[in-house]
Amino acid sequence: DLTVLVRSRTGIEFIERAFEDHGVPYALEGQSLVFHTQDMRDLLNCLAAIDDPTDQVAVAAALRSPAFACDDVTLYRWRRAGGRFSYAAGEAGLQQGADTAPVRQAFDALLRYHLMRSSRSTPELIETFIRDRRLREIALGGAQARERLTRLSLVVELARQLHGAGRTSLREFLRWAEDRQEAGERMSESPLDQGTPDAVRVMTIHAAKGLEFPIVAIAGLRPGRARYDTVLFGPSGPYAGRVEVRAGTAEARFQTAGYEDLQESEKTAADAETTRLYYVAAT
Repeated sequence: DLTVLVRSRTGIEFIERAFEDHGVPYALEGQSLVFHTQDMRDLLNCLAAIDDPTDQVAVAAALRSPAFACDDVTLYRWRRAGGRFSYAAGEAGLQQGADTAPVRQAFDALLRYHLMRSSRSTPELIETFIRDRRLREIALGGAQARERLTRLSLVVELARQLHGAGRTSLREFLRWAEDRQEAGERMSESPLDQGTPDAVRVMTIHAAKGLEFPIVAIAGLRPGRARYDTVLFGPSGPYAGRVEVRAGTAEARFQTAGYEDLQESEKTAADAETTRLYYVAAT
């Protein structure tokens, strides 16, 4: 019954933290930078390590992820003893001490998944990895459990869709995911039917357009100080084609003659857009 609307997802972590501190269940809705979440990065690093045993950056990141949970002290001891972060070069048998056992065990597991690539499809391999490493159980033990579980299902579903399109190898999936990450692509975190949770829904005003809720809380109504670019471009009308510049500090500033007029025009347009946006939120 209760939805919190925000203008953008910037700073949304403060709302999340407040809900978590007070034990209020919540669910983030709408599109976001899924590929930039820590859960997605951890899983993709693990898959990159499975695909390429010699990728020491991916292997080290996989070891530090929740899937293997090797702490920095253990990794330092391993490296100091002459070990490399490559399970294809015989490092799994380097050290027999208890302090480096987690690294040896992780290498054994990574090698096992690496060999699975020839007998299992990419979505099946990813699902097996998630299940074997208890990633769903790990997600349930922390904050944002529903969102984290959804992201795990999302990776498997995306791999299945890509497999169906003929891009069947794990490396092709990783390249596709890397392209999405570099492009800053947004997508829904809930492509599958997750049901309606008994939780406060949090979404952007744009995502809520056309929807109605019994109770709506609009966050971020306090006006902030407007920031303007150093260079302003006249969009249309009497300002079309104009370029105005401002530089320096309040004590020593340079600006072109028409900068203030164009700045005032932009402020008027921004105020009108804010009014339209909050009209959508309130209705």
